Amino acid sequence: MTDPKVTLELDRPQGGSLDALLALPTGEIRAYAVLAHRSPGSVDVIADTLTRAGIAVLAFEIGAAGAVADVVLAAYHLRANFEPPEILIGHSLGGVAVLSASHLVPEIRAVVTINAPAGEIPPPRTALLVMHAPSDQQVGIQNAGHLFVGARHPKSFIALDGADHALTNPADAVYAATMLGAWVGRYLTKPAAPVASGLTMGHRVVVSENGAPYAQTIVAGRHRLSADEPVPLGRDTGPTPYDLLLASLGSCTSMTIRMYAERKQIPLRDVSIELRHARVHAKDCEECETSAGMLDRIDLKITLEGDLTEEQREKLLAIAGKCPVHRTLHSEVQIRTAIAD
Repeated sequence: MTDPKVTLELDRPQGGSLDALLALPTGEIRAYAVLAHRSPGSVDVIADTLTRAGIAVLAFEIGAAGAVADVVLAAYHLRANFEPPEILIGHSLGGVAVLSASHLVPEIRAVVTINAPAGEIPPPRTALLVMHAPSDQQVGIQNAGHLFVGARHPKSFIALDGADHALTNPADAVYAATMLGAWVGRYLTKPAAPVASGLTMGHRVVVSENGAPYAQTIVAGRHRLSADEPVPLGRDTGPTPYDLLLASLGSCTSMTIRMYAERKQIPLRDVSIELRHARVHAKDCEECETSAGMLDRIDLKITLEGDLTEEQREKLLAIAGKCPVHRTLHSEVQIRTAIAD
């Protein structure tokens, strides 16, 4: 079995060597990436998160001199020994290096910069993702604006709210890597591997740990989400499981209301739903069958905007309780749990 992390020394043509770390997924490799960084503390977290998405990562700390040559050297090493890289990721000065190197590595399909300074660099000929912390005290957010405006489409921007320049908080590194992995997926040559499971019907959802305590990566079809516990138990890198439950019910309810309004030609301009979950005493619920102990209660507050009559509002309120997720929560549910082979 291949060691999931390998330390490498890459010989530079001009002499000396480049110390690098190759992190490999335990399963099928979807793509290879080069990560040029200025933050050793966050590299393991980023690499671990990306490998869970099937992306092998060759990472090294960028230097001021010969930075572009080192990115190209790392890319050539992957091409000669594994597969050509399709992704270049650059943190801080590494972002400048990967932007320049992207013109020298023909197989590159996506370039990502993280808290990178802007320079007089031709935009990449590939898809570009600019990630930047608005509170970065070393490289101001205006650099991200210059990079984004000067780039051709396709291009995207993700704000790393609350993060510092080096992504020293592991939760910030996990978030950045998770968002990066989700974004880059649409530009890779290989499609995501099908999930091996005993599920035979319905929509497949796969949940896996992503490197931080209690934090989870959720893959639903081609979409990637996060879940976590709040501080101090977790690091609050994503919604809690109950937040996601409420989000499921709320989005289903809103969609159901919208579909009904369109079908009945009701002039509904906008709908929004606020949800809260609580554990309450059964004795305080007069309409509940359970009379002892505690039970779960979900409160929905629906806001309907538009020139609606009272009758139309009543009809929309009635249909809200008929969304599929609402019916599932009220019905008898069988959950079959098994250990995967």
